[in-house]
Amino acid sequence: MRRLFFETLKDMRKKAFLILLLLLFLLPLSACETAISKSARESSAPVESETGVLEEKHISAEDSLKEELGSAEEPFGFLRENKYYNLHLGFVFSLPEGWSYSESAAFKEGLMEAAGDKGREYIEKNLNYEMIAQSDDGSRSIILLIEDMRESDKSSYISEKIYQKQVLNDLRGFDSGYQKLSTGSLSIGAYKYTALYMKAPEDGVFESYFSLRYGNYMVNIICRDKVEKAGYALLEHFEEFE
Repeated sequence: MRRLFFETLKDMRKKAFLILLLLLFLLPLSACETAISKSARESSAPVESETGVLEEKHISAEDSLKEELGSAEEPFGFLRENKYYNLHLGFVFSLPEGWSYSESAAFKEGLMEAAGDKGREYIEKNLNYEMIAQSDDGSRSIILLIEDMRESDKSSYISEKIYQKQVLNDLRGFDSGYQKLSTGSLSIGAYKYTALYMKAPEDGVFESYFSLRYGNYMVNIICRDKVEKAGYALLEHFEEFE
């Protein structure tokens, strides 16, 4: 009986030892599983901001704006509050203090009256006053004019220089007071524009035409100022928009 008791005790010790080894083997696996589970919960949880408020991940305002701009037809953009955005041309224009945007209809109607019956239909169909900004006293202005060249008889070969030569001839035809001062080039946003600087008939007023051939369109940024080579000071309100 005594021998049977010791054999039973010996068997229990063996079992206890085996159970202890099993526990030592399973403990690291349990810790690893807990860490993986915690990591998965953290990755799926809302992001905590610096203020401690939980917030979901979302598309930034800039990305949302770029997505909206990308849907605009080339090479057009749109106004939002005091800024004009054009992703295709790669710039944003900030309205200067003391300036305001104007409706394009009045400008277009005035041009159509000056052009007469012959040019009225073409102007109505092909010229788009995309953006017009003026100082409150009317002495300074910036106009973004986009012309569709597909119906022009020179559309296959016209360049910025040829286009500006025609612009100058037309302006002199309306009023002989326009004088060509110089030409050049200037980068605005993502592109380099051909520049035409001239003096307008009004006393002390200068105009600058910055022209860019963009696919089937001719893009013109027209600046009026009392400073010679109008546009250098005004163009500081244009910033590159990538």
